[in-house]
Amino acid sequence: MGVTLGHPPIPAVVYSAEAIATRVQQLGREISAHYRYKEVIALAVMNGAMLFAADLVRQLDVDVALDSITVRSYEQGTVSPGSVELLSRPTRTLSGKHVLLIEDIVDTGHTLNFLKAILWETGPATVSCVSLLNKPVRRQTEAYADFIGFDIDDVFVVGYGLDLDGRYRNLPYVGWLPSL
Repeated sequence: MGVTLGHPPIPAVVYSAEAIATRVQQLGREISAHYRYKEVIALAVMNGAMLFAADLVRQLDVDVALDSITVRSYEQGTVSPGSVELLSRPTRTLSGKHVLLIEDIVDTGHTLNFLKAILWETGPATVSCVSLLNKPVRRQTEAYADFIGFDIDDVFVVGYGLDLDGRYRNLPYVGWLPSL
């Protein structure tokens, strides 16, 4: 069992802080090779991808600018209703740029498809996605990340940016949280 930092106990650590750090370094190398000699705008999906984005961009060896976009797909609880609401747009111009969307998790696929559609409207050269977690068993629509940290089973996880009603984001690992 991992550190809970004042939260109710987490029954199991799914990915330790060390495993995450190692995989983020590997992703940094993969993404840097993909974008070699290109100007990239890394676009963190707030708030869930905040910690992952901060660690990932420090591993990139390319010309990178960081920005964010905010959406809401979970109002409360552990099940996404399938609808996505845009709360804020990036502040940078994306036209002609290589956009790297940074997600915490690709679950149903609705959020990723919504984001890609919004981004393509801005005229970028390319749009790619890196996701810390990929949960293909929950996919309801065709949606894929180009770079994936870890595949995960159909369990609800928190930590390292992932939350339950805004809580647990600050845990340094990803842990399983049983259904409430």
